[in-house]
Amino acid sequence: MSVSSGDITAFASEFAAVPGATIDLYINLAKFSVNPNVWREKYDFGVILLTCHMLKLKKANDASSASGAIGAVTSEKVGDLARSYGSIASAGGSTDPSSLGITNYGQEFLRLRRSLVITPMVTR
Repeated sequence: MSVSSGDITAFASEFAAVPGATIDLYINLAKFSVNPNVWREKYDFGVILLTCHMLKLKKANDASSASGAIGAVTSEKVGDLARSYGSIASAGGSTDPSSLGITNYGQEFLRLRRSLVITPMVTR
């Protein structure tokens, strides 16, 4: 089965308003990080989860750019109120393991990835 934008919106209705072309772009980007030979029957689900993770980060980045807040709080001050935010991009990028824990989709992707049985290949 090939993952489509319809699969993404059926799985995560929060992306229903995202244009299909944008979703297709992120599906293609996710495919670079999910090897079908390793993921086998879990490949499509892995692509769906990683696509949703990247779309969620994009959505957060877009919203944060408008409000000026992005990522986790990095510092706070009480007198005269101040708050600083880190950037999601500084977490290493949307497919970096350190950023996968930011979204529920990334967390599920990591859980699924841990369930894979990867055997070493010996060559002579």
